[in-house]
Parts: sequence; C-alpha cells; structure tokens
Amino acid sequence: MVRRFGTVVAAVGALGLVSAAKAQPGWDVCFDPTNTQPISVDWNMAAVGNAILVFGLGVAGTVTWGPTSPCGVPPGNDAQNVPGYLMIRNGSTGSALDGSDQNCAITMGAPWAGNNWSYATIRVIDDQGDTEDTKWGADGFDLVVVNASFRRLTAIADGGGGVTATLLAQSVGDAIRFQWDLTNTNATPVQVGLRHASWLGMLNFVGGASGWNGNAYVQTPTGRPIVIQSRYTRATNPLTYPKFIDISFRQSLPYPGLRIPTGPDPLRLPDQTQSDELVVGEFNFAMGGTWTSTVLPDALINNTAFCLFYNPVSVAAGGTRRIVYYVSVPWAEHDLNLGVDGDTAIALETPPMIAWDNPSNSLDPNPFEVVLWVDNQYGRINEEQEVTNVNCTIQLPPGVELIPGEQVTKVIASIPPRGVHRLSWFCETDGTVAGPVPIRVTVTPNPGRTKTIESILHIAASPQVSLVTGPQLIGMPWQLANANWAVALGLSTPADFTAFNWDVVTQSYVTSTTAARGRGTWILATNDFPAQPLTGATSAGGEINGNFPFLIRRGWNLVANPYLYSVQLNTLNAISSGDPTEVLTWTELTQRGWIRGTVFRYDTNLSDYTFSSDSSQLIPPGVGYWIYANISQPMTLYWPPIFLRGLPGSPRSADDWRVTTDRKWRLQLVVRGEGEQDVSNYVGVAPSVGEADNLSAPEPPARPGSAMRFGLVRQPNGDDPINWTQDIREARPTLTFNAQFMSTKPGTYSITWPNISQLPRNVRVRLVDKQNGQTRDMRQNSAYTFTVTEPIARNFDVIIEPGSVSRPVIGNVTITSPTRDRNAPITIQYGLSAAAEVSVRILGTNGREVYTISRGRAENPGVNTATWLKRDNQGRAVAPGNYMVEIVAQTAEGQRVRVTRPVVVVR
Repeated sequence: MVRRFGTVVAAVGALGLVSAAKAQPGWDVCFDPTNTQPISVDWNMAAVGNAILVFGLGVAGTVTWGPTSPCGVPPGNDAQNVPGYLMIRNGSTGSALDGSDQNCAITMGAPWAGNNWSYATIRVIDDQGDTEDTKWGADGFDLVVVNASFRRLTAIADGGGGVTATLLAQSVGDAIRFQWDLTNTNATPVQVGLRHASWLGMLNFVGGASGWNGNAYVQTPTGRPIVIQSRYTRATNPLTYPKFIDISFRQSLPYPGLRIPTGPDPLRLPDQTQSDELVVGEFNFAMGGTWTSTVLPDALINNTAFCLFYNPVSVAAGGTRRIVYYVSVPWAEHDLNLGVDGDTAIALETPPMIAWDNPSNSLDPNPFEVVLWVDNQYGRINEEQEVTNVNCTIQLPPGVELIPGEQVTKVIASIPPRGVHRLSWFCETDGTVAGPVPIRVTVTPNPGRTKTIESILHIAASPQVSLVTGPQLIGMPWQLANANWAVALGLSTPADFTAFNWDVVTQSYVTSTTAARGRGTWILATNDFPAQPLTGATSAGGEINGNFPFLIRRGWNLVANPYLYSVQLNTLNAISSGDPTEVLTWTELTQRGWIRGTVFRYDTNLSDYTFSSDSSQLIPPGVGYWIYANISQPMTLYWPPIFLRGLPGSPRSADDWRVTTDRKWRLQLVVRGEGEQDVSNYVGVAPSVGEADNLSAPEPPARPGSAMRFGLVRQPNGDDPINWTQDIREARPTLTFNAQFMSTKPGTYSITWPNISQLPRNVRVRLVDKQNGQTRDMRQNSAYTFTVTEPIARNFDVIIEPGSVSRPVIGNVTITSPTRDRNAPITIQYGLSAAAEVSVRILGTNGREVYTISRGRAENPGVNTATWLKRDNQGRAVAPGNYMVEIVAQTAEGQRVRVTRPVVVVR
C-alpha cells in the first residue's frame, strides 16, 4: 500500500524544515549545469542539529542531478526520491580547528537527497518464516514532527509486516542520536531487525567528492585502515569486531568525517544498542540490496559505504523493540551520557596531530588550540533550565603547557536551554614529549554532573633527547649527519654518558658508539641533560610509504620506532629468511609463537620495565622496546607506513586486567631494597591454556649496571626462556609459582604484593621462603623482609589455592563460671566451622569496649575457648551488672561473621 505524507510541525530553535530556497548555498555545484529543474517544487526535508553536526530526514519531492555531476553523482537523468533519505552534514562551524568542513556534506547527495544512497531498512520475519524488507519512509510518513523540546525530530512510518517504525533523532553535542521504536501490531510474535546504510559522499569547500573518487580514509581502533570491502560479524569473531569506525575525507585532511560506534560505551554512550554486523564496502555492492550486503573478496573500495545491522529478534504481539545508536564527528571525544530530563553533553577537540614541518624545522601547529563544546540538554519544554557558572579546567601532560596569559580554569557564565557554547585554550609543546599524550578537561556545570573528558594528542618527535641521571632506553628516529653518539648528543663519554647496544647473537650488552634508526640503545647518564639538542638531525622520511626493515634473531631483540610518529604495534609485518615468499602479520607471528606478544619499555620514573600485550598499543618514537623472538632463522621486521589521521602529505584517504572471576586475575610482586626495585612481576590465572600462554611474558635482560634481579621461573617449554616477568597459568584448584631473587649488593630487601585486595575473595595466597622455610599469609601480611649477605640465588614459592568461599560459622556458644565463687573467671566456649582469625571482646550495655580477651588470634575449626577474669582493660574489677560477649571471626578470604551473647556479673 502506498502511504502519503501526513503532518509536519516545526519548533522554534530547531533547524526545522529545510526548503530548496533556504538550504545552505554552494551545493548547486553538484547539479549538472544543463539541468534547469534539479529540485521538485514539493521538495522538503526536516532537520535538527547544531553548529557541529546536522541530521535531515527527506520528507517529500525528488532531486534530479542530471547526466553529468561534478561531484561524482552517478550519471543519469533519473530522479532521486527524497522521502526516507537520512542526510548527515556538518553544521555552520564543523570543526573549530579547520574551516574546510563548514556545512559540508557527509552522506552522498546531502543536503538535497537520494533515498537510494542513505536509508534505513526494517526486516520483519513472521511466524511462518516469511521475510519482508521495507525501506523506511520511502512511501511517505504518518507523521513528521520537529519537536519543540530539545533538538530532535520524530517520524512515524510503516515498517512493513505489521510493524510500525518510529524514529526519534536528537542532536546531542557532536553527535546525532537515533532511537528506533519498532512496534509489532500483529496478533502473533514476529522477528524485527534494522539496517542503517549510508553512502559517504563527503564534500569539502572545493567540491571534491571523496566517496566517488575513492579518497575516503576508513580507520578502526585497531589495525590498518580498511581499504578493501570488509564484513565484520560480532557473533563469529567478537574479538575483531570494531568498537567503531572513523571515516575521514583524507588521512592528511580528516575534515569532514563521521564516526560510527557499533556498541555501548559504559561511560560515554551507555544507551547504545550492541550491533550484530558491520559492512564497509563499495556502494553498489554494500547497498545493492534493501537488506543484503555483498562483499567482494579482496576488492578495493572506491565509493565508501557502511551498513550497520541489528539482526531480527522476536517481538511479542503488541511489543516494541528499541534500538539506539549514534553517529558523530571523528575529530572529537565526547561524553553524551545524559539523564532523563537533561544534563550537559560535552565534546573535546584537539588537533589530529602535531606534525614535524621540514621547511620550518619545527612542530606544526604549535601553539595549537584545544576546543571544548558544552551542550545544554536541559531542553524539555516548560522544564528548560539555564546552565550557569560552568567551570572548565584543563589538565595538560608534561611537555605541554598553556601559552602565556591563558588560564587553567575558565568559566562559562551561562548557556541557555538547547544552546551550545564553545570554549578554547591555546597550548604549546616544548618538544620534550613525543607520541600519544592525554589532554583532559573537567566540566562542572550548575546544574548538572561533573564530567571529565580525555582526548589523545599525537605529537611528532623533535630533534632533541632528554636524559636523566641513570639508565634510559631510547630510540633514534632521526637521520644524523654524524651518527657518533658523542657528536650527536653534544656530550662527552664516559664523563657525561655511556651507551650500550644489545648483541642479539651473544645475547649480551656491548658498548655503543653510533646511533642507528630502528635500534634501541641504553644511555647511562651521569647527570640530567634536559632537552639536549641533536646535532645534525634531519627527518629521514619514509612515513608515507613505510616498509623500514629491521633484522631480528632468536632471543631478545632491542628495537625502536624508526619514524617521527607513533606506530600501532599490530600493523607491523615480517618475512622470515626461511620462507621469503610469505608475509606474516603481527597477529600471525604471535599466533605461531614466533614472537611473544608482550613488548617491554623502561620507565625512568619507576626505574623498572613496564610491559603490555595489547597489540593495538602505539609505539612512540624515541623509545627502545624489548621483543622476544622464538625463531630458528633470522626474520626481517617491517615498520609500516604511518596510519594516524593528520599525517601531512599523505594521499591516503586503545591491558585489561580488571578482576572478573576466580578464573582470571593476577597478583603483583614488588621487590625493593638498597636503592634498587623491580615492580613488574605478576603471577595469575586465566580460563584456558591458550589465553594463559598469550598473557605470560618472559623477562627481558636487566638494565646495564643493575645489581638486583627478581623474576618468575618456569620450566622450559621447547625453546621458551626460563625467566618470566608474568607467569599466567590455567586456573586449577592449586598452583605453585616459583620466583627467584638475585642481588650482588648485600643488604635488606622486601617483597610486597600491593594489589592483593583486587584478587577474588575465594583465593588463598601464601609466600614461602625456600631458604628458611618461613611462610607468610599474603592476605594477612603486606610484606616479607629478608637479608642478603652474599650474592646467591634465593628462591620463593607463591602458592595459590583457589576454592569455594568458606564463610565461618560461630555456633554452640556457652558462657559458664567453673565455681560459685563470685570472683571466679568466666569461660566462653564456641565452635568454629572454618579456620579464622578471632577477636573476643566484652562490651558494656552502651556498646563500648570494656575488655579485649583476644584480637585477631588464629584459631582452627572446632571448639575454642576464651577466659574473662571480670576485669577491664586497665586491670580493674568490673562492677556487677549486665555485659555483652562479642565474638568476631574472619577467614583468610575475608569472610566475616559476628555474634553476641549476654553475660551477667554478680558480686
């Protein structure tokens, strides 16, 4: 049945209805110049948005682009229907840091239309298994309302198969929130699903259509950009399902662009519905069917489209399925967590990159602008609330500071309901920091909740090195006119420093005299040399084409990022000399066991290693990393091109160890003493052998000059090393981990376990000193101290006994006096169901302590006894009267129980 358009109501303060005469200027460049009537007389679109992002819903009319469009619209004279078109474009400002995306189109055909290019499909499967797919709104609407409250519109249209589909689209901060209510009007249950599909035809100010000429740049949070048609299915492989994708005009020009989250973010997007499938592909194939998306294997994308699927699920008769998702800009981080009636939404925009500019020999942009957007969402009619005295405080990392005259905290005097306020800070970097650094802003509105938002700023390396007294593990990403360390650093050796390389053949340190790109080097400085300039340093280039080679061999290898920009670890590839015809990804290398997936760096603040097995981590420039290779023949590691957004000159268009269950956790072991420390040692469990092996990490070589060493000892498995910094086992009833301490410096040392409280409560942990047999319950003690008199190995066991929680029971409490003598002691007898630490006290009628019989005494299961001599804590005889006996028992797992019984003292 063909439906016709019903009612449209516009609200003051929203964008309301857009007509051909009121649309933003400049879009007529996309029409064929010979086309004299591109827009039908009845053309209409309802829209909501703000200065950042705008959503429009095609309501009525047609658009004819003509035989030839300069914007890449497919040639032809066919009219494109408007109803049901889901339009997305930037607002009047777009990015505050770039002027090329003001009012720019994001979906193909924006802001005019083309309902074959961006639309929603409702799929209904009835109880007989028959399927009906309906392009929502294509046959018109029952109702379209640009709401008076907030900045949102409501539209109702037939979803097919007896389902009514209601869309509520709301402008929130830097995003558009889509809320679909799919109501089953049938007398029987049906399955209902939804697909949102859009062809990205982004226009910049010069009118180039990235969606048509193949310059769209598509990124996921992990891995390389998406350049071939790809399908991601959450049920099949949840680990590789992207949390979001970013689509930008180009890598070097990320404006305009769009971010498509695929699931909820507990802090930022808590109400988003988890999607089931994501397709990024060629428009003609990805959107070739109303529901079905075709993905050609190993085929490049020239016309970027995305399809987000919410698979059909059963909806009862009269029931409603609600689906919520967002689209936003990719160049800002946001907090869109709102209450029922309002709150503030915030978005933080930083430059995509502070790059190195060769002509000026400096970082650019520097100074740079940090922009905060605050959106007053207290916009319900008759309940509007002005937000006042909004305190906004910026927190900058070391190496980045505000320019003179800027204030850390700024105050927005007021923001009207449904208003968006923009606030800026101007900052600069001194070049001492490189790689990803966090910039945080805390916003405290009145009314509203305090929110903190963080954006990661990527800073290129500068030709300088900051040295601190002692060891540091560095890399050299610069081309040096003279690679001699003393010449490059402008320092003397050994008076100012000594340099060491790692000989991968002998697995030992050797003195280093020259620097080399791609290689990590230890520098032991005798003093602090902050911001030491590098003599004769120039950019070596290679970031755009990549493929910088570095030979690695069996055992420990010391590597460094050869570029001025951060590289994502899992984008590295390798070719083995044993089979030079096969290119292996980082994931394949770790899956085969050729590379241990954990990489190590040295933290000068901790004076120890830190490590991570997160394959999506960024490897910053100027830092050395340990990598362990378990290979029989040498292998060449290839550093890829830089894939970060904002890389100048490019033509190319986020360890989770939260305690979950008793089957996955880890315990940290820290050793300190005599000016030395080793903080990165962990034992733990994982649900499976495979996961445990992937999480285990061998211990890298000690830094040059280190006198102390502590690590886990594992029985060799094939060619694996013996010493480990993280030993993870498959969860079993009882596990024993072996640790070894070595020091050439006599003195007193201590072992602590600072995160013991994060372990599951049903885990018992003991430390055993194998030298003297002493045992410590690690729940009840915070440290173990020992003395070393000679340089010998000292071995320890960490014994883990997972099991069911044994809650103590105190029963059969009896209180007696052995004689009738009024001064005779009182005997308190009680039974324990489990071993526990027990405290017994006498309390007065006011609950205050009179006498402590025992405190934290270790007692075994069974009958136990305590005696009270009828005296208080000062040794004085208590007065006759009523008292209370309190017994508290606590197990090693932390389970606690308390009982009280009355007792009468007679004199």
